[in-house]
Amino acid sequence: MLTEGTHLLRAQAIAKGRRPSAIARVRIVVKMPLPPAGTVVARISVFNPHDVAFAGGSAWVPMHHGGALARIDPATNTVATSLPVTDDPSVEQPGRLGYGDGVLWLTNYTNEGIPGSLVRIDPATGQVVAVVRTPDSLCCTPIVGGGSVWAIAPDLAGGTLLKISELTNTIVGTAQVAHLFPLVGAYAAGSLWINSGGDVLRLDPETSAVTARIGTGGTNAFVVGYGAGTVWVDLGREIARVDPSTNAITARIELPETLPEEGHLVAVEGNRAWITGSSVGKPALWRVDVPTNAVTGVVRLATRESEVSGVAVGAGAVWASLYERNEVVRVAPS
Repeated sequence: MLTEGTHLLRAQAIAKGRRPSAIARVRIVVKMPLPPAGTVVARISVFNPHDVAFAGGSAWVPMHHGGALARIDPATNTVATSLPVTDDPSVEQPGRLGYGDGVLWLTNYTNEGIPGSLVRIDPATGQVVAVVRTPDSLCCTPIVGGGSVWAIAPDLAGGTLLKISELTNTIVGTAQVAHLFPLVGAYAAGSLWINSGGDVLRLDPETSAVTARIGTGGTNAFVVGYGAGTVWVDLGREIARVDPSTNAITARIELPETLPEEGHLVAVEGNRAWITGSSVGKPALWRVDVPTNAVTGVVRLATRESEVSGVAVGAGAVWASLYERNEVVRVAPS
């Protein structure tokens, strides 16, 4: 029996009366199964949960084709309220959530060419504060920070960032970015972080000028958040961490399992990061030890296939939305 680690197997064919063949070398990597990183303690029924964010003491979940935002009370693990966030659910579908500066922002998706909207919600009261109409369809997570929020309009002028003032709830600037489709993006270290193709871009939030371009070596790179002092970037087979003080990749975290074209989301709290993905084709969360960048455990969320459409931490738990299963899962970390 091979022990855990890397082994080199050498094989050579020897036939009677013939010259021995060349030596073939095969590298074999033996890994021990990862231990459980937590336990599923609740499953909350939510229609088409497109994302999840934790703010104001509650978990918030956009119901993609339901036209509303669900608020889950962590004391009861039930949907306490359902807040309408569009006048026409057949046209606008609640998409993704961004949280910062004590404000929750929701992107309403529409079909290409149809104006969308950004909805501002006060998580303390659960009320809609403002609705910002945009000139084109939106996607992705609103990026919040420094008194502003940025919405992503991927089809407007080849890719446009719309800057909205949190003071006036109006669009105050635009910036064109080629190959813009960040999914999440981040505001960190006084800068805006997005992706363009396989590069990570650092933008000045006032002028939208590119102040740094970090190549990842891949064809696609998706900025998926900020935490523990670094920007986290999904590269498909691995997650990269970018240090804002050097604008350099300081670590690459290889994921134990991943499916082709599978996207990953990250939620960071303290010395632990939780990365969405799959294990044997089923939805899972991978726990990463932040100081060592090692994957130290896994939580298997369901026994059937489903996209993990969002992840968040709050109330001592990890929350994951499972879109096809119409449920939000609460995990107690171990």
